[in-house]
Parts: sequence; structure tokens; C-alpha cells
Amino acid sequence: NGLVINGSVSISDVATQLVPTVGGGSPIIVNGIIQNGGTAATGSVNITNSADVIFAANNTFTGRVTIGVGAKLTVGNGGTTGNLPSLVTLNGILNFNRSDFYTYSNVIAGSGDLMVTSPTTGGVILGAANTFSGDTTINSGSLRYGIANALRNGATLAVNPTGTLDLNGFNATLSLLVGSTAGGGGVVTNSGGSAAVLTLSTGTNPTDYAFFGQILDGASALSLNKTGTNTVTLGGNSNFSGNSTLADGTIVVAHNNALGSAAWFVDGGTLSGDRTP
Repeated sequence: NGLVINGSVSISDVATQLVPTVGGGSPIIVNGIIQNGGTAATGSVNITNSADVIFAANNTFTGRVTIGVGAKLTVGNGGTTGNLPSLVTLNGILNFNRSDFYTYSNVIAGSGDLMVTSPTTGGVILGAANTFSGDTTINSGSLRYGIANALRNGATLAVNPTGTLDLNGFNATLSLLVGSTAGGGGVVTNSGGSAAVLTLSTGTNPTDYAFFGQILDGASALSLNKTGTNTVTLGGNSNFSGNSTLADGTIVVAHNNALGSAAWFVDGGTLSGDRTP
């Protein structure tokens, strides 16, 4: 069994440490509000070692949260409460689990990983140009762009079968986009009021990869650009319609509708597989 904190937690001008106090990987669930401890108090919260912590209440503290290597913080516990009201240094895992859409507008910095495990009705809207260098995984629910560079240029992303990446009218450049195996995957879409472009690039170490999810128009069109010398396999039943470009490398078409309904411009790259535009 995990540790459950139901009362309020006050922090002063020193750090509050949340470390594992129970075995078996059980989470520390903080149902009480975490608040500043007194006048002008801006203490920080450090989540260290292998601690697995859930913020289930709407907190009011203003000090920085540091998620250490091997630690995990989940914002929300599957409902409509649970927040992260301050800056975060991410060196472990930051997970969002809300049944509605929660907006986080502070910069996420560090070397750790971002996850979304929300119910399919909810997720997170990223409202800052984030700089963290770890991987992003959308297991369920949505990650929605609220600003350009919500995920850094060259981010690495996995979108699993009940997950959605919503560009929301903003362009994005990813160096890795993977999703499930042949026969299923998540969704990349654009619910914004303007067209968006998804560029699949390569990072410093070019890697071949496959995305078996769907790339779909939403309220506005979505375009796909492929750059870099690597090979990307597309295997989803997609319908994106924005003009798209293959500038370099190879796209392997593993589904008849993988290239959507877009007009494609092939400029030095190679298309292979089930169909060509």
C-alpha cells in the first residue's frame, strides 16, 4: 500500500523532500493542498530517489519542483483536480493524468521524460516553449500544443494507441515519431484554426523508425514534411490533406492511405511501398 497524505502540506523557505517511505513502488498520493508556509515563503519541493508522487489537489505553493533522476511526479489522479503551480526541473518523469484539459504554462527544463496517461477525455496543454531533452510518451489522452515549440525542435515522441498529439495550429519538428506496431497506433491531428506542418527530421544520430498511427486533419489541414537521410515507415489510415514534401531519405508506405489525400512533392527522397501519390 502507498502513503496517502490527506491534510494540507505547508512549505517554508526550505525544501520539502518527498522520498520513498514505502516499499513495492507504491505511490505517495498527496490529496491535500501544498501551500506556502508563511509570509513571503517560497519553499521548493524535491522529489528524489525512486519516489513516485501524485499531486491530486489544486496546490498553491510557488517554489520550484525538482524531479530527480529515477523519481516520478504525476499531476492529477484521473479526475479534474491536481496541478503543478510552479516551475519544474525535470530529471526524472513528469506525468499528466487529468480527465479534463489542464494547461501548464511554465517552462519544463532538464534531462527527464514527459508522459501523458490521462483518460481519453483529457490531457495537457503545454503553454510554454519547453527545453527538456528527454523523451515524450503519450500513452492515453492528449498532448496539445498551446504555443510554438511546446516540444523542442527535434523532440522524440511515442504516441500509443489511445494517445493523441494535437498541434493545434502550430508547426512541430520531431526527430523520432513512433507508435505501437503494425495494425494500431495513436493519432496526430490539428484542431487549431490554422494549418499546421509536422516535419519528421533526424537528430544527431539518424535512426530509422515507424509510425503506425493516423495522421489526420482536424479543424484545419495538416501537412507532413520528411527531411534527413533516414527511413520512416508510415502505416496508418491517414487523411491529412496539406501539401507535403519528401526532401530527403525514404518513406516506406505500409498502408494504402498512409500518405493521406495530400499533394506530395518529392525532391530527392524515395517513396516505396503500397502506393505512391
